[in-house]
Amino acid sequence: MGIIALTCSIVKRRLIFLVLIFLSFSSYGQIDFLKSVAREQLRIDAMDGKADSNINMGTIVINQRANGIYIDAIDTFRKNIDANFPNVGKRNLEVAKTLNFVKSINYGNYERLSYYERCFKIINSLYDGSSDEVCLAICKSYQKEALILIKYHNYISDRKFAEDFLLYAGKEYPYETLGASLGYKRAPYLENVVRQVSYQDPYSTKQYLGTGSPVSKVVVNSQDPVLKKITEIYGYHGQSSNSFKNIDALLSGRLSLVQSQNMTSKMTKWNSVYLDWLIEERRRLNLKGSRSIERGIHLLSHLKVDDVNELHDNPNEGVRFRTVASSSPQQIYTLMVYTQEEIYTSSFLGLYKRMKSRLKGQSGYQFLKTVDFNRFRTFIKECAGFNTLDDFFGTMTLSEKDSLLDLVIDDLDSNPGDIVAAVEVADIFGSLTDTFIANTFRHKIFMDYVKKSGEGNSYGEFIYGMLYKLCGGDASRLTPLDKVSYTLPDLTRLSSEDMFSDGQNIQQHLFFDDEDGTASYRSFINSFAGDPNWRIVDQYNYVCIRSKKGFPVMIFANKPSREAQGQEELAKLFAAMGRYPDVAVHRGHSYYLDGTIDILNQSTKVAILGSCGGYHQVAKALENAQDVQIVSTKQIGTMSVNDVLIKDMSEVLRKHGTLDWKPFWLDLEKKLKGNSKFYDYIPPYKNLGAMLIKAYRMALENGELEAILS
Repeated sequence: MGIIALTCSIVKRRLIFLVLIFLSFSSYGQIDFLKSVAREQLRIDAMDGKADSNINMGTIVINQRANGIYIDAIDTFRKNIDANFPNVGKRNLEVAKTLNFVKSINYGNYERLSYYERCFKIINSLYDGSSDEVCLAICKSYQKEALILIKYHNYISDRKFAEDFLLYAGKEYPYETLGASLGYKRAPYLENVVRQVSYQDPYSTKQYLGTGSPVSKVVVNSQDPVLKKITEIYGYHGQSSNSFKNIDALLSGRLSLVQSQNMTSKMTKWNSVYLDWLIEERRRLNLKGSRSIERGIHLLSHLKVDDVNELHDNPNEGVRFRTVASSSPQQIYTLMVYTQEEIYTSSFLGLYKRMKSRLKGQSGYQFLKTVDFNRFRTFIKECAGFNTLDDFFGTMTLSEKDSLLDLVIDDLDSNPGDIVAAVEVADIFGSLTDTFIANTFRHKIFMDYVKKSGEGNSYGEFIYGMLYKLCGGDASRLTPLDKVSYTLPDLTRLSSEDMFSDGQNIQQHLFFDDEDGTASYRSFINSFAGDPNWRIVDQYNYVCIRSKKGFPVMIFANKPSREAQGQEELAKLFAAMGRYPDVAVHRGHSYYLDGTIDILNQSTKVAILGSCGGYHQVAKALENAQDVQIVSTKQIGTMSVNDVLIKDMSEVLRKHGTLDWKPFWLDLEKKLKGNSKFYDYIPPYKNLGAMLIKAYRMALENGELEAILS
């Protein structure tokens, strides 16, 4: 949907909102919108065919979550509003927002439990007496949902913390923050938010020019030099120009617009000159357009690494790594840290070798200084995952190693609600193989916990305390905080109720139409063929492998040669059944992974995802499937491990109906002890990054975050 069409949709919603407000003060005798919310709640309750204060969507766990949202959360809202707004007229001004929001819930979207769970978490925090600090922290934790509530439903924009939130969200989601301006177009901070976001990311700003949006009006009418330059570039070259990335150089006179256009006209994998220029630009202090510079670096890095990845079967390294033949170590480092979710194992190892060979006697610590420690935690995590960390540390003195570990662990609590750095630290620890470094790492986390405790920094105590416990620290050393339990999720076991919610276990395995996908599929089929306990049924676009004995297990797998048709047909089949897979298995390269993550839903209990990259992919997987337990790999998965893992897991489910990860993993290790690739696989109970994300969200949902921030 285009911006103009989207604007019309939003205007329509706002007209409904204004009509509701008019009716509340009209001569019809003040209508109590709270009763209308109750009627809408009853409508939602009846979507399962029965209005009985009990939402039935399928499994017990999903039903409990649905009731917590559509019954309990709405009840809580009604009680809070009734208690705090005795005057019907004033009450209706607030309730109209939620009435409009609840009216938008329908058959087509009410199964989006994570989305509505988060929205009601935000909404209820606004009316339950929570402090601005708590509300702000919750909005920071659920930025996308908060921006939607601002844009479509008039929430938050009139609160004291609104500007702080929008400026914060503008760093991670600049385009969406500007798009939400329809919800704060009359706010006194509108111009400041547009200006500050534009200072960071003029690339996002340009997309609203010429649309008649509040952003466009602010930019066109502004005398601010940055906004005037954005208007000038747009006037000469329109939205297609890449010169918006070079706003700082254009403002300072380091580049003319003609020079900028010439420089940015060739955004190809061979454009090393422009990539080097962008890398140097991002080092400037008070850089205008920093987010747009990052976007340019990200794009060019992907173009180069994609080329290296695509040549992974070429034995000639001179050909495979041709795009970095003359690259500086700083540029090679940049390629690795900006492509963590796509880079192949062999690509990283080849790039790392070339980077290290060009350090010219520098230690790793000295080298990181030359890149201003840009994304250094990502690099350390990659080194740990790709088994090069000991080699990288080997270039440093003891004091340099110690200083680097301090930097890795420092300032994880600086932005309440943002746990990306803390998750990277958890992933780094989970990949450490050196006992001394692991013990040092854990000790430093505990010392930072002690420091935060001494400062009275409750949020810092929470983050470092949770990390310390996660990394195997003694929880008895943690001082109790009000309502904070430091609870970690149990990812060691899945019961028969989890895996056979309706008496059967359903799995979906996704294969992809390339040479590796064909080989993986053939090997997968062969692992079940001829086994008397299993029957393979060919359905042309896909196969269904059914258990003949024991617990009923059904494995659906699309044929790689029929990738699109098979996956589409299975999606329709699951929708018609009203039953979605308990297990999802990704059997392709990492660049296909987003599609697999998109099929995860609240029914998914196990996801075998291979090399699932960084925070955002894991977070999205957990957003789509809150209770999922993830099996991942440090490096690229291999069919010699995948086939054994999948067959044995299916056999355990067929025989026992439950899945105990620890004994299951020990049995796998015995069977695969001669396969070095097995040790790159991470079972759910050792996936510390995913565990921290789940633990943080549990604390948020249980009200622990409110307790430490209020």
